Amino acid sequence: MHEQTIPTLLWVYFGLVFVNILITLVQLLIERGLAERTLFLFWLGIALATFSNTLFPDQPVLTLATSPIGTFISQLFLGRFFAHIHDIRVPWKPFLFSFIFGYLTSQLLGLTDVGLTFQSMPVVLGATLPVPGHFYLVHKRSRYKYSTMQMLFISVALLMSLHYLDWGFFRARPFLFVYGLSLAIALYHILATITPLISSESTLQKRNQNLEEEVRHKASLLTSTERQLWEANKMASYARMAGGMAHEINTPLQVIEFQAEELRSEIESHPNGSEEMKSGLDTIQEMVLRISKITNSLRKLARENLSVLFQVADLGDMARSAIANLAPVAISQSTHLISR
Repeated sequence: MHEQTIPTLLWVYFGLVFVNILITLVQLLIERGLAERTLFLFWLGIALATFSNTLFPDQPVLTLATSPIGTFISQLFLGRFFAHIHDIRVPWKPFLFSFIFGYLTSQLLGLTDVGLTFQSMPVVLGATLPVPGHFYLVHKRSRYKYSTMQMLFISVALLMSLHYLDWGFFRARPFLFVYGLSLAIALYHILATITPLISSESTLQKRNQNLEEEVRHKASLLTSTERQLWEANKMASYARMAGGMAHEINTPLQVIEFQAEELRSEIESHPNGSEEMKSGLDTIQEMVLRISKITNSLRKLARENLSVLFQVADLGDMARSAIANLAPVAISQSTHLISR
């Protein structure tokens, strides 16, 4: 290819990039999302680099002084986009310092007799570093697995970064320049197509993760509620058992206490009543009092754990039980109990 055709190719190339800027600008105005903003800044950096090549087609040294700035901008925002979708904050200043160092190194090499290919290496390395640098940091810190689309994005972006390194080689050989230009525009458009896809995929992945976390949280709450219900039912069972025991113990206990009082009255009515029998009755009444305290504690436990305790009972059985307990007292007093 003749060297005079390079300016024409560059203007066509710049025209394609400018059309993409207009398209991404319209998309950004319609929807101000991360992918739209990234693509607009990406194409803006590419346009700056392309314009520098177009403005100085016959002066590669001047192109080398301006074009890498646009390359650095496009690479920086592309790398920051990938870090953002993985919720990782990566500082940009180290990449800027690396670019400035590479830029100054290339300018110093321009004062020597090295060729354009070697002179361009430091500044191009500094300009392309943000993409592999962000990929490396995201790989170290990310808690998400890469999807197939993200792996394709990484591969194309790294291939594009490597392609930047051969700029000096293709720029110094006009007959190969069209191939390098075609490869560059193809990689740009592939990245521009993949970027919105992985942005949507990342949003869906985060929503799914939030949903899974919410489901796990609800499940843990449900498990906790079930455990609390189980504990409440267990305590209610204990309360029912305590109430039943207190009731069963308290009924014969009252009969014992009543019989002891009757026996004391009989002893005291006889002047020759035994002191040992009175002492034994005191012991019986003391034990009855202690047992009464225990049954009161059981009834209190039942009331605290059961707000309302419903119990089905047969009144006939209760009456017959009471008559059976009072029968000895009635006989001692010559009283007849009649049940119907």
